Amino acid sequence: MKENYIKSMLYAYPHVREVCDQLDEVVLSKALSSMQNTAPCEEQCLKILELTEQKLTVMEVKEYVDKVLSKLTDYQKKSLEYKYFKRRPKEYYKGFDYTSRNFYRSQPIIITKVNKILTQLGVNDAYFENKCLKINFFNLMLEKVKYLERLHSAKTEQNRLEKEDCYS
Repeated sequence: MKENYIKSMLYAYPHVREVCDQLDEVVLSKALSSMQNTAPCEEQCLKILELTEQKLTVMEVKEYVDKVLSKLTDYQKKSLEYKYFKRRPKEYYKGFDYTSRNFYRSQPIIITKVNKILTQLGVNDAYFENKCLKINFFNLMLEKVKYLERLHSAKTEQNRLEKEDCYS
């Protein structure tokens, strides 16, 4: 599975409840306003079903990530919590070294392990592209991942150039 897809799922994970609540509100609004809506009934029903399907996909992604987390070590969970979820107070990370090379070197290893577990669960690129990318929320998460990747690349390049200047 593409690394950016995995990261998008991880960034989405802590926001699942909010997204589901928003989808519920939209469905309720569509259902209540159906009498004033002049669109054909079938069209309105299909839209409500589409939104309901989106909610089910969001919940499914949460279940997949829950299953992944259950198979990771405490260090790996804490690393994902720190990097992607950010749900815990600062005290939770007391004694956790998130500034060392070890932390940064472990990130690709953790993503590889997450990928392996997701693959075992049947989650692949086609799943993400056919189900998740139909939901604006996951498109936004994917854009966030791409933006952070570009930012990281630019920072790495800037550091490389600065080091090069030091040695000139």
